Amino acid sequence: MAALTHDHAALRDRADRALARLAACTLCARRCGADRTQGIRRATCQTGAVARVASVGAGTGLLAGAADILFSGCNLRCLACSTAAASWNGAGEDLDIAALLLQQQQTGARMVMLSSPSHVPAQILDGVARAAAEGFTLPLAWATGTYDSLDTLALLNGVIDLYVADFKHGEAGAARLCLGVADYPQVAAAAAAEMHRQVGPLRRDGAGRAVGGLLVRHLVLPNDLAGSAAVFASLPPGTAVRILDDYQPCHRATRAPKLNRRLSADEVAAVHAMAVSVGHCPV
Repeated sequence: MAALTHDHAALRDRADRALARLAACTLCARRCGADRTQGIRRATCQTGAVARVASVGAGTGLLAGAADILFSGCNLRCLACSTAAASWNGAGEDLDIAALLLQQQQTGARMVMLSSPSHVPAQILDGVARAAAEGFTLPLAWATGTYDSLDTLALLNGVIDLYVADFKHGEAGAARLCLGVADYPQVAAAAAAEMHRQVGPLRRDGAGRAVGGLLVRHLVLPNDLAGSAAVFASLPPGTAVRILDDYQPCHRATRAPKLNRRLSADEVAAVHAMAVSVGHCPV
């Protein structure tokens, strides 16, 4: 894990500063101002002061060997959400994050990936601070929808080793339609730039597994609703990009006719070509 975790007082201070912001929440880019200490009323993420965990699984591919903790709730409202039971409806359990982190270390995980974390950074930092005080040392990955605020990312600087940024949309109109937030493209671009500033380009171990840096994942959408060219244009040069070609219409995709079909092979090939043409590194 990053060196900050060995300075327990500094880590505890960051966690406390983040927890204080729950009372008029500005932790994610929505800055909704909800008092999450009093429950979930007005909070888009449908999460109060306690983080819920939807599942604990195992990473695959570049993330093999990592324990994947998926948090319930989300600060986005994706029409084609593949984890709607957790992200929209809050399915999950209230678990102690510190105990959960320590458990993953004890069971042999090489890294812990925090998935859908953007609405619960305060609870995560609190759990990491408490776990580090009890000997937790595993690297941490932040697997995010990239609607992250810069001031919250500043609190994560030195705590997160690997950022896995799902950069979903490059154009405001499609972002408003598919996610419910028109400012997503500029927020995500700024967040990705800050992540790259903190951790640099993707780094891998001898087995080819991600160990640090920035990995951007980009899901190809039908009818270019992802605005892929704009996404790639906004990334730091030479970014490692994982192009995802497994889109299937689900959840509320029927509400957007252009979203309500599967991909063609030509659409996937075109996005790969776009990434290469601007100097990124498909992985």
